[in-house]
Amino acid sequence: LEGEFRRNIESIARVVLVFTPWSAPVSLTRAWCLFEIFVCVQRGVPLEVVMPAAQKADFTRALVDDFGSIQMALSKIALD
Repeated sequence: LEGEFRRNIESIARVVLVFTPWSAPVSLTRAWCLFEIFVCVQRGVPLEVVMPAAQKADFTRALVDDFGSIQMALSKIALD
């Protein structure tokens, strides 16, 4: 199954990862989503991160005015 899944990711040639909410993306709590990210990095498959407009605006604001909130969100990602 793993090999077939890798081949499928390579054949579509691009993966879109939805980050919502940006401060605690649900996709980073799902094993298959993490595996997809891993395969993209390992195989050089482009990975596009998208988020709803309101989330993107909040994330952009945080980049400029409150980078600590981004650091805090990233520090909460647990890979067990």
